Order: sequence, then C-alpha cells, then structure tokens
Amino acid sequence: MHVYNVENNIRFDFVRRKINSLYDMLTKTEQKIAGLLLENPEEFIYLSVNEIAEKSGTSISAVTRFAKKLGYDGVPSLKLSLSQEVNQFSFLDDIDLQDKTPTIMKKVFNANIEALNDTLKVLKPEEIDKAVDFIQAASRVAFFGIGGSASVATDAHHKMIRTGKTVEVYTDPHKQMIFSALAKEDDVIIAISHEGASVDLNKALTVAKNNGAKIIAITQFSISPITKIADISLFTLSRETLYRPESLTSRVAAHTITDLLYVSYSLRIHEQMNRNIAKIRDAMKSLKEL
Repeated sequence: MHVYNVENNIRFDFVRRKINSLYDMLTKTEQKIAGLLLENPEEFIYLSVNEIAEKSGTSISAVTRFAKKLGYDGVPSLKLSLSQEVNQFSFLDDIDLQDKTPTIMKKVFNANIEALNDTLKVLKPEEIDKAVDFIQAASRVAFFGIGGSASVATDAHHKMIRTGKTVEVYTDPHKQMIFSALAKEDDVIIAISHEGASVDLNKALTVAKNNGAKIIAITQFSISPITKIADISLFTLSRETLYRPESLTSRVAAHTITDLLYVSYSLRIHEQMNRNIAKIRDAMKSLKEL
C-alpha cells in the first residue's frame, strides 16, 4: 500500500488515511488530485472544482470521481469534511520505548477510541439498515473469519444467538467452503476480513454468492477484493502505530460493528428479544446453583 506522508499536516489525518487506504486503487489522474489535497488541504477547501482541476492538471469530472471514490456524495461534501478537521489535531501519539505504564495506557486507549471515532465517520446508516434487513429476512446467518478475524466472528456469533435466529460461525477455510457450497438464497454470510484479500475466504464467498446467498463484509476502508464480492461493505478505519498493527486496532472497530448489527436487529424484534433474554437469564441461573 502506498503511504502518502505530509509533515505538519496531522490535522487532516482522517482524510489522509482514507486516501492512503485507497491510493493504489486511484487512477493516475486521481492520484494527482490526492497530491494537491494532501500538499495543501487548507487551500483545497477554498478552491472551486474548476480550480482544483486546473491546479492538478486534470478535469472537473475526474475531481468529482475522486470525491466519490473517497466515499463522499461530491466535492462539496469532501471539502466540508476537510473544513471540519481544521485545527482538530489527532490526539494519538506513537508508543515510545521510554514510555511508562500510565502513558502506554493512555496511548493504547486513545488508539482504540480514535479507530472507533473514525469508523463512525465512514459508516453509512443506510448500509447498516440494509444489512439488518438481510439479517431479518435470513433463515440462517453465518459469521466467517480467519486468523485474527476469527475472534470477531466468534464473538459476533455469541451475541447473535440470543436473538433466536439460526446462527453459525466458521473460522476454518474448509468448513467455510462446505457451508458456501450448500448455501441458499435465504442465507446471509457476515465475513470479517481486515485486508479483504484472503484467497480462501473470498473463494468461499464467491461460491456462496453464486448460490444466491447475501454477503455482508466488515473490512478496512479500501477497494479490496472482498468489496467486489459483497452485497454490502461496512468499513473500519484505523491507523498503525508501533507495536499496534492497523489490523489490531481495526479489530476493535469490527467488534463494535457487530455490536451495532446485533443491537439494531434486536430492536427490530424487541418483543421477542425481551422473551429471549428472560428465558436465557432463567436458564443461566441453573448454572450458578450449587
């Protein structure tokens, strides 16, 4: 992945990370626009679309495509996001070998908080609603995750079984392929993959998609292979620090997205959920009896 670093520009860390995550997928023309934005974001805010095109040596249509590729409705939305970040510096500092425990605590917590805040900015409510529609209509919901994402899939399964929905979890590529081979149109797979480039996972998802199953991907903000397979992509956004790879921080955001799906679906079936919770509590009491 290309990393475009611009010193003295940490106030636009959120937008820069969005661009970095997509940089290799941008056309040469769009990369010129990205360069103009990152070199002088304060000026970019006040340029007209014509001026952006002229200064970057591109076209008005290219500028519009660039904004939309970053996830904005258009250039005005992109410029509004930039303007809202003026003088809002990232509070995340990298971990230093000389840091004492109180400082490390603060930095690790801040990294997770920042990942959640940034993920909230890129999540689209309409995509969450659509994902919950899929879950509600599904006969079965299966969570897929491999490696580090397996823990997210397992935790999501642990939450979702409380709804009474038929829910399964697969963290082994062979079992994922078996499920996918037998998948039906009323099945939904929620696949968690940080990079979205796992060959085994994506092969299984493609098989399931060909069988008519719906695919929901939880992945980092980028145009990765999994986003081309998924019906819905719910994005995380995080940054890498020393001893804290981007994938570790994004896992916190991925967990939170599965929490969001669980809560949103539970609200759809709140009467049933109230009954389920009461039954689960009563059953759990027996485990505490001596």
